[in-house]
Amino acid sequence: MASRSSAEARFNEMRGFALLAGALFLATSLFTFHPSDLAFFSSTPSARVQNLCGVAGAYLAAGVRTVLGLAGYLIPAVFLLWAVAGFLGKPPSKRYAQVIGFLGFCVASSSLLSILWVQDVTARAYRGGLVGFISGWLSYNNRRKPRVHYCNKVCRWHLM
Repeated sequence: MASRSSAEARFNEMRGFALLAGALFLATSLFTFHPSDLAFFSSTPSARVQNLCGVAGAYLAAGVRTVLGLAGYLIPAVFLLWAVAGFLGKPPSKRYAQVIGFLGFCVASSSLLSILWVQDVTARAYRGGLVGFISGWLSYNNRRKPRVHYCNKVCRWHLM
């Protein structure tokens, strides 16, 4: 019995270490992201990649920023919290519920960042990414006419 709890504790620590490493790598790649690192975002890409995590970090940061916008900076923070829980020996209960909740939180954060402040299309896409831009458009269009009523009808119909 003691060997099983010892193996579980070791597994939780390894998971925590992997999440900590992933959080640090993602945070470093996001905070040192520069659009001129990749040819996709610039007509004259940098000869030397400015991202501290190299080409892989530049592509990872570009993907996260394109999909989630500024809400992507929340991912390393959540990974860090999960890593601390792993180090403290508190294994997650219902991991699938945590992951689904986290994905919903990312979508909601992207949408919120997209519809707040300046309503310029470029600024909305920058702040919320593709997810925020599309979900923000579904719930709140440029004419300031809420579409939430339509979305609520669709969601109620789908859930029944």
